[in-house]
Amino acid sequence: MSEKKSILARLLANENIEVRLTFCDPITKEDEREVEFRLADNSTAKHWVEILHDDIYAHDCTWGNERFSGFGDKESELNEWFNEMQLMYSICQQEYPDYFTLNINQYLCQDFFNEAHVLFEVYRGEIDKPHRLYENGSGAFRFAVERFNELIHLCETYYRSDAFITPRAVVDFYGKHYRTQLTENDYNNFEFMRYDNTLYLSFMNRGKTLIEYYLDDDHHVGDDNIRKYRYLGSNFVISIRGWNQETQQKQWQLFSDWFDSKEEFLTGLGFKKSDAGWLPLAHTEEDLYHTIKTRQFIKDIQVHLGDLYV
Repeated sequence: MSEKKSILARLLANENIEVRLTFCDPITKEDEREVEFRLADNSTAKHWVEILHDDIYAHDCTWGNERFSGFGDKESELNEWFNEMQLMYSICQQEYPDYFTLNINQYLCQDFFNEAHVLFEVYRGEIDKPHRLYENGSGAFRFAVERFNELIHLCETYYRSDAFITPRAVVDFYGKHYRTQLTENDYNNFEFMRYDNTLYLSFMNRGKTLIEYYLDDDHHVGDDNIRKYRYLGSNFVISIRGWNQETQQKQWQLFSDWFDSKEEFLTGLGFKKSDAGWLPLAHTEEDLYHTIKTRQFIKDIQVHLGDLYV
């Protein structure tokens, strides 16, 4: 049996599978701490770890460390992100001044982020069908558009309800990373609960999820940009502070009431209440907040199958 088939067989056999992340100081790259995450007990997590393994070891993909949030002082983090957002926007304006006309200096608020996000939706386009400005733009322009969107999401972490303002990190992979369409069986593994110290699947398509639309009260997003999770790939979110049972029940009731008030509209778009949630991939018993607070950089990612490192 080939090594690849052996790995897949062990995945299907549901053996002890771990993803190990090594965190370190973002400046010195020292003070390392390895954290072991046990794979979640669902079929999507098994498929995810196979993709993760191939992206790291076969496709030589790299990952970003730019999207840690919720660890520092709110005002200082917002100022830092907004200053960078202005820089990214100025790069876009220099290349396409007739298209980027939003007043980027206005007061920060959720409505501003909603409007700014539309710019990304339009001028980035789909991953597999980019807008002509993005496709024909310089490398600096493409980087600025992508980073502008990341900064919007970072800022938004402080403008949502308190239950959703929690420390987290979004880990995006770069290079020839693999993606595949989620299946109906994958959708059955989503749940309306956020746990501490858990890796969740990232939203890897353009637009906003049902929960983001609910939280942001977004009047700028087009109907076709309110979307379900569509892709399974290596990208993941580290949820560091989750919910207790009481918070989960409260948030579900608030969301449920909101959905009922827009039921005709939302069901017309193909949504049902159970489409709101997150897909767990792996979990650790370690308290990530204290581990990551001074180590906001992922130096290494490894996949372990029981005693076997792959």
